[in-house]
Amino acid sequence: MKQALYFIASIIILCMTSSCLQNNGYIGDLFGQWRLENICHDNVVEECDTVFFAFQSDVMQIQKVNYLTYERIAATGLYTHQEGSIKVNLYNYYGQEVTTEAQTAQLLRFLESLHIEDTAPLFVVEKLNWNEMVLQYNDYRYTFSKLD
Repeated sequence: MKQALYFIASIIILCMTSSCLQNNGYIGDLFGQWRLENICHDNVVEECDTVFFAFQSDVMQIQKVNYLTYERIAATGLYTHQEGSIKVNLYNYYGQEVTTEAQTAQLLRFLESLHIEDTAPLFVVEKLNWNEMVLQYNDYRYTFSKLD
């Protein structure tokens, strides 16, 4: 009898856990964490392995990791994904809400290293599937691989 109760409890917990990971079912190929592999502009390829984009629900985060100190710098905001585009609105930088001109300038300096000139960039989606994403922004092409 106890084994049957444990089995039923396990099934219920499994169902509850999987429903929490999904947003009313299948959330799409964008959900999860993506590593920026490279940025290409005018046939010049800039290799990257320290930048990550993460998407969950309607929240998006751009993280840059320093592998020497393991410090993470992050910009967080909201995004909307429509067919062919991802519109981002970044409002938090390094754990603080961006409300002043000085904070906006810091966020823009962080984004500059990725050739992003705006706190509300619009990315064109060239390719998106379960393991690869290619975005375009202002003649820059960003190639990502999905992390499991």
